[in-house]
Amino acid sequence: MKNKYIIFAGVLLMAASLVNTACDNSKDIEGTLERVDLLSEITIEQTVYHTGSGSMCMLPNQEIQMNCVLGSPEALNKNYVWTSSDESVASITPMGFLVTRKAGETVLSVTPEIGFGPAEAMPSVVLKVVDQFAYIEHISMAEEDLQKLGVEGIWEGEISQLTVTATPTDATFKRYKWKSEKPDIATVDENTGLLTGVKAGETKITVTADDFNASPVSMTFTVKVNPTIPVESIGLTDEGEAYLAALGYGETYSMENAVDLAPAGATYTLISWSSDNESVVSIDEKTGVLKVNALTGTANIIATYGDVTAKIPVSIAGGRLWYSFESQIAPWKAENGGTLSTDGEKLKLTLSSSGGGSVLFDGTLPLSLDYPILAVKIMLPYNVTPGTNNQGTFFIETQYGRYLHGNGTGNNKFTVVEGYESQYDGNLPTTPMVCCFDLTNGFGGGGEYELHNLPQSGVEEISSFKFRLADFNKVEGHLGYTDIYWIRSFKTVDELKAYLAETESNNN
Repeated sequence: MKNKYIIFAGVLLMAASLVNTACDNSKDIEGTLERVDLLSEITIEQTVYHTGSGSMCMLPNQEIQMNCVLGSPEALNKNYVWTSSDESVASITPMGFLVTRKAGETVLSVTPEIGFGPAEAMPSVVLKVVDQFAYIEHISMAEEDLQKLGVEGIWEGEISQLTVTATPTDATFKRYKWKSEKPDIATVDENTGLLTGVKAGETKITVTADDFNASPVSMTFTVKVNPTIPVESIGLTDEGEAYLAALGYGETYSMENAVDLAPAGATYTLISWSSDNESVVSIDEKTGVLKVNALTGTANIIATYGDVTAKIPVSIAGGRLWYSFESQIAPWKAENGGTLSTDGEKLKLTLSSSGGGSVLFDGTLPLSLDYPILAVKIMLPYNVTPGTNNQGTFFIETQYGRYLHGNGTGNNKFTVVEGYESQYDGNLPTTPMVCCFDLTNGFGGGGEYELHNLPQSGVEEISSFKFRLADFNKVEGHLGYTDIYWIRSFKTVDELKAYLAETESNNN
């Protein structure tokens, strides 16, 4: 909705109207208030000096005309004014003619001529003036991406975003120009690197640094385009059917791993996906990657291509946790003075000044622990020895008390999976470890928390649990935080080890 501002015009006329009204209440006020639409949105146009990360970079004594796009064509006053926060670094006229002066940083801002408006009507861009540009020296692409593009290929009609890495990492302009040798086979957007398969065949794609270098670096790679094979039927493999009947909370899973398409080699990317219960399982419409959003429940995944439709039932296994922290923290929260954050790969628990903190599961409980082997990939703040009571402790706590508290101390009663121990620089860890808690072994703590063994089979309900750290303030030189990469639960230790062998690097 566009923001509109009302300007009251004709003050004398209004005053006269009010006087007339006072004299004769039977008369309507003559005339109406004038309604004026003002600028509700201004967008700064990209220039040749935009770096690719939103800012601009120029050399001293360069000039350029800055321009804007207006998002309010009905506005009566379409004028706007440019300003620079530091005129000694770069000056700009109200009409947007920019002149750089010396090395430094300034903010270029645009406002409507009237001087106010919504945030969308007052954009700005950071301009860095440097004595020389840092050019890209090498362009590379991940080997797995090159393998997929050149060997596995993409499908006719498939759209894929190409991504490359530049070195040095502090290159000024991380921008590229893309070109396809055979656009009848595959096209690529010159500026964005968005690749589209056109027809079966192979073509070369060249990406070149766009950084003002007189001899810019480039790289060339092969893209294979596979012919599209229409989907005639959609079924499940036996393995896929079994897996989808026991999904884990927090898990992501690609339906490509489960479906059985006919005819053989039918194009998976032709299928569109949906879920009839997104609170339990949601799914990406194009990729078919599902995400489990609940501890329990069922849903149907709908796969569609033209007149071909399949309804695929999925279920959440009670107590199966399969949580990673690539994008969010919930339903985990900090307690006991710690604070949580995520960097897109792992969860970071920053410890309190007393050297403690907890990561509490805050999802819907009770949790049915018919997957009693609880494993966590974690890097602790210090070289903590499993099974000891040294300074700095890590343990699990539930409504039954501290894990194995009735068996000596409950501190550090985890087991590190052989081959997945942390590596250390002195007492400071440099790599994570994988540790597990076998919840069939028991809880305790005296009094109402006598040793409590969970059954080897059957279901045990846990109404609360958390991973807890304490006493690291007594250890000199600890990291001050712990990193948690994932939390998984398994039926057996052997199942955990098989998973690690398939997916995780051995630290030894």
